[in-house]
Amino acid sequence: QGTDKVNARSFLEWGRAVTDPQEGDVVVLWRGSKSSWQGHVGFYKGTDKDGNILILGGNQGNEVSVESFPRNRVLSYRRFSDGSI
Repeated sequence: QGTDKVNARSFLEWGRAVTDPQEGDVVVLWRGSKSSWQGHVGFYKGTDKDGNILILGGNQGNEVSVESFPRNRVLSYRRFSDGSI
C-alpha cells in the first residue's frame, strides 16, 4: 500500500514516524536541497561501516539495488501502521 502519489515526499504522511528504524521501514530522503519538493524513498536495510544508511530502492542507478546515503539526508523513517497500534 502506497500513497497513490508520484512524489517521494508524499511518504512523509504515510504510516507513522519512528526514530528507531528497523529493516523494512520506509526511509524518506531529501534530494536537491532539504527544502525542495524533490526526494527519494526506499526501504531501510541497515547502516554501513561509516554510519551511512543503506537503502533498498527501485530507482537507484536505473536498477533495484542497495545503496548508501548520508544519514543527514533523512527526512523521516516511516513504519506501516494499520491504525490499530
